[in-house]
Amino acid sequence: SFSKRREKSRQAYREKGSVSQAVLSLLHHAYKDKPLSDEMWKEIEDKFTHMLDELSAAWQGRSLDRLLVF
Repeated sequence: SFSKRREKSRQAYREKGSVSQAVLSLLHHAYKDKPLSDEMWKEIEDKFTHMLDELSAAWQGRSLDRLLVF
C-alpha cells in the first residue's frame, strides 16, 4: 500500500541522513535481485548524484516563499 511505502521511504531517510542516500538505498533494495555489476551501480550513483547537484544549483538563490509554492 501507499502508506506502507511512504513509511519505508521515511525510515530510509532517517537511517541514511539525506534524501540522496535514502533514494540510493531504496534503489539498491529495489534491484537487489538484479545482477548489476559494481561498475553499473557506480555509474547509476554518479548520474544520480550529478542530477541532484544540478537541481540543488538550480534552486540556489531562490527565496523560501518560491520554494514552498511547489
